[in-house]
Amino acid sequence: MNKQLLGLGFIASVAVVAGLWLHYEGVQPRLPDDFLFADLVEEAANISHITISNHDGEVFSAVLEAGQWHAVLKNASGRYPAEPNKLSELVNNMMQARLIEAKTSKKENYHHLGLQALGIEDSLASLVTLSTAHKRWQVLVGKQANIGNGQYVRLPNDPQSWLINQELSLPLEETSWLKQPILPFDEASFATISRIDNAQWTIEKTGSKRHFSLKNMPSGRELKYQSVLDSVASNLADLNFDKLQPFEESFWASLAPMASLRVTTHTAESFDITLAERDDITYVKFISNEPQAYWGNWVFEVSKLSALQLTKNLENFLLAPPEKIDLINNDAKAMDEGESPH
Repeated sequence: MNKQLLGLGFIASVAVVAGLWLHYEGVQPRLPDDFLFADLVEEAANISHITISNHDGEVFSAVLEAGQWHAVLKNASGRYPAEPNKLSELVNNMMQARLIEAKTSKKENYHHLGLQALGIEDSLASLVTLSTAHKRWQVLVGKQANIGNGQYVRLPNDPQSWLINQELSLPLEETSWLKQPILPFDEASFATISRIDNAQWTIEKTGSKRHFSLKNMPSGRELKYQSVLDSVASNLADLNFDKLQPFEESFWASLAPMASLRVTTHTAESFDITLAERDDITYVKFISNEPQAYWGNWVFEVSKLSALQLTKNLENFLLAPPEKIDLINNDAKAMDEGESPH
């Protein structure tokens, strides 16, 4: 099995289920304890397209390209890496899904299970489609069982509904299964991080140092605590986004600048980060020296909290100057003794 197709997550499960498939006779009527899709086992490695739709239309679509899964973004006119673990889990659960109990076959009762056809206005069902170059599997997925594990499903052209032994977790919106965090680097990858706007500073980690250090530390000043600089790197490595859109110069020019940073890695890669805001929404964009970087040419919406971690100035890292600390302590002492503060 090609581990690039859906990741390693379901390979062990394929082996288990494949053994059970040898005892399955596909021509017999569907009975409890049948597989939902018995033939999916031997075809799983060939799946190249996955879509999830509901009453409002297509929620998520992902295609396999050059061994990597990419989500097809409807309104952004582009493709963005999908989270392979989510796709692997879905395929894995569908391969292992067994029919536990037959449920209603009457259309008027489908709403109790969330299995109305997608064309019904208040349908709660989701349609999952897995495709290879030559075949596809489709199932309507409804509510989870109230007691115990399992979920209600129905094949689109089959009136019989079923309870299966698996729960099929599905994306709620287009961005739910996109790759997170944004950057493909961990904290240990960063060699230097510099703020390159008016509030300039540089932090660096060299050799076997455990923590980042502040370059050109102001004379007589100290860090608030030893790892205060590390938080910049960790927040950058863990930066998630809420939404994204293609970069457009006119849109970016309409935003209020917040901060600009430059990052280099221990493997000599470098990229710039710019943060800006409008209407209490914070945006970030990246410019990389690697033109094929998937995270370039996009504008990401990020949380205000995440942005604040990346827009710190020099004083945010340092203890107050000794003379200022003495003044604060003297004022506090005077107030304790009943004197008026200066």
